[in-house]
Amino acid sequence: MILLLVLGIVIVVVGILRSVQQHTVRWMPLISGTVLAIAMAAGLYTAHHSNFLLTKVPLDKTQKIKPAATLLDFKFITTEKGSNGENRYTYKVGNKSYQTLTQNAETTVKTGETAQLETIVTTYQAKSLFSRFMLFGETKLKTGKTQYVLTVPKDWDVLTSAQVKELQKMVKDSNNGITDEVANQVKKQFADRAKDDENFMKDKDAQQKLQSDIVNKVTADRQANLEKALNEKIQSWQ
Repeated sequence: MILLLVLGIVIVVVGILRSVQQHTVRWMPLISGTVLAIAMAAGLYTAHHSNFLLTKVPLDKTQKIKPAATLLDFKFITTEKGSNGENRYTYKVGNKSYQTLTQNAETTVKTGETAQLETIVTTYQAKSLFSRFMLFGETKLKTGKTQYVLTVPKDWDVLTSAQVKELQKMVKDSNNGITDEVANQVKKQFADRAKDDENFMKDKDAQQKLQSDIVNKVTADRQANLEKALNEKIQSWQ
C-alpha cells in the first residue's frame, strides 16, 4: 500500500504540473490520484490498527511437564498473581522451571491422565502474494493472544507459591524433631530391654537391631502423621 500511496501522490503531482503547463485542469489524474492516495492511506491506517490483509494462523505446541514442587508423594503446580491480576502458573520441563504468561494470554486448567501444557499462539501472517505486495514495508507477521491449556493428573494440586512454602515449613519442622524423638526412644527402650535381659547391653547385634527398628518406626509414624497433616492442610485450601 505504501507503493500505491506514493503512486497516487505522484499522479496528483503530475496532474497539477500538466494543468499548470496546459492552462487547463486535468481532472482525470487529479481525481484518480487523490482517490488512490486516500484509499491507500486509509488502508495503511487500518493495517496499523488491525489485522487487515493478514491470515489467522494458530501455532500449537504441546509438551510434557513436571510438577513445580514435590513433597513426599504430593505434587504441585504453583501459581502467582501477575501484574494484571491473572494467575501465572509455574511448572518444570526437565530440571528447569517455567511460567505461563499473563499479558494478552489466557490459561485453562483441566484434569487428565498425562501432565502436559498445550500452548496455542495466534499469529496473523501475510500468506498470499497480493497481501505481501500490499503490505510492502509493513509488518507481515503479528502475534495475537496466547492460550494455555494446562492438563494435570488428578493426584496433583494447584496451589499458590505461599501455600507450598507453608507446606515445606511443615515438612522441615517435622524433620527437625525426628532426631530428638529417636534419641529419647532409644534411651527408653534400651533401658526397658536391659531390665528384661541382663545380656542386652553386651549384645551389640541386638542393640543395633533395636535401634534400627526404633528409627524405622519413628520415621514411619512421623511420615504418616505428616502426610495426614499435609493432606488436611491442602484440603482446607480447596
